[in-house]
Amino acid sequence: MEHTIGIVLAGVHDWDESGLERMGPRPLLPVLREPLICGALHWLRQAGLRRVVICANSGSRAVRRAIGDGRALGLDVEYYEDWTPRGPAGCVRDAALAVGAERVLVAEGTAWPDGDPRPLLAAHVESGVSLTVAATEDRAATLDGATVLAPVGSYVVEWTVLEYVPATGYQDFKEVLLPRLHERGVATMAYRVARPGPRPTDLDRYRALNAWVLGRRLRAAPAPGYRRVGACEIHETAEVADTARLLGPVLIGPRTRIGAEALVVGPTVLGDGGTVEAGAVICESVLWNDCGVGARALVEACVLGHGAAVGRGDHMHGTVIVPGPKTAPGMSAGAQGAWRRMWRRGREVVGGRPAASRRPATAGARASSQAGVVSAPSA
Repeated sequence: MEHTIGIVLAGVHDWDESGLERMGPRPLLPVLREPLICGALHWLRQAGLRRVVICANSGSRAVRRAIGDGRALGLDVEYYEDWTPRGPAGCVRDAALAVGAERVLVAEGTAWPDGDPRPLLAAHVESGVSLTVAATEDRAATLDGATVLAPVGSYVVEWTVLEYVPATGYQDFKEVLLPRLHERGVATMAYRVARPGPRPTDLDRYRALNAWVLGRRLRAAPAPGYRRVGACEIHETAEVADTARLLGPVLIGPRTRIGAEALVVGPTVLGDGGTVEAGAVICESVLWNDCGVGARALVEACVLGHGAAVGRGDHMHGTVIVPGPKTAPGMSAGAQGAWRRMWRRGREVVGGRPAASRRPATAGARASSQAGVVSAPSA
């Protein structure tokens, strides 16, 4: 039986109608050009672990394609697919038993863990308890004047706990397993952390997460292939016009081109292969790969999905922008059809309101005034 392994909970369930759920599985949302789930994987790697099991359901294939065997991250990654669903505690039980682990360090794949995991592991081992819950103070709640702690989604679990998790049904840590352990007199412990890791549950929190990770990155040495210019990190293959202005913090990915007199105001992340034409302004936004922003356009507090475009002179604020149904080069005919169907669904109902009740934000795009989703026209 292996001593300690990591488990990442990456099950995908419906979000609120924020618009981001139209973009793909939540664990794969790009954060500084890396899938969100990499935050949990880096955290487990920092704990000194090498073997990690990713528990996923409907997004399993996409996560497997993105992460692979984990070698690029210095990990040995395996996968456990949960189709029931089993819930967090149920998934941990099933995955831990499948690989024969004595102890597991659990992280959520839909949040970016904060802090060093090594003190958490050390405190758990020293205490001798069977389950440790990482928790933070819930300032919005009190119990008879006492501080209430809320779990942040990270746990250390001994194999002896698994016998208290049934082999079937939905099993949660907070609502099901912890009360059961307390009833049986099993020793548990809360390990207080300063704050929970950022969780991108809507557009604003997703942008804030990218800004937070970018700030941490800029406090370290530049990544390989990048150069640091003030509070900006620019890939060596990117092209920035002499008259363009970058007001950091800004990250510019490979092969991205910034035109003359363009202005990029941080915190902003530009992915791979994008184009920002002359005079365009981008402010506090996240652009994925192969995005285009036309001349004199304004993009403020937005998220642009892979291949999305904003037309010349268009003004976009607080929106999630996805490409039109024909802007998916290189896809097979079947994939193109699936993309068109997804695009139509995302266009028809966003935030629970029919598309007919919305007014277009500009002549070149259809916008949701409530949920902030724009379907840009085909290039």
